[in-house]
Amino acid sequence: MPNLDETLLYAALGRRVRTLRKQSNLSQDDLASRLGLLRTSITNIESGRQKLTLASLYRLSAAFNISFDDLLPPRDQFIKQDPIQGFNPDDMKSKNESVINRYMENTDE
Repeated sequence: MPNLDETLLYAALGRRVRTLRKQSNLSQDDLASRLGLLRTSITNIESGRQKLTLASLYRLSAAFNISFDDLLPPRDQFIKQDPIQGFNPDDMKSKNESVINRYMENTDE
């Protein structure tokens, strides 16, 4: 199962909000006014420091006239790959055997 990294999630969401705000030619003050927030809240959202409620996410998607799904950043920006995923123990076995064989070939008996 992939690991959700909340720090990466909020940072990626903040970048997405900043991009959408700029594409909409809105200042932070304009967006804050539309959402009933302070400008500093928009600054904190865009920098990934403020966690958003579900209601705030819906308000943001409405402010940008996009779907909720389109507001969310791509998963690869906030999902850490599990280091165990894709691990094949047989690969290690063959590597270990190779190292042992080279060692045995180089030792004098």
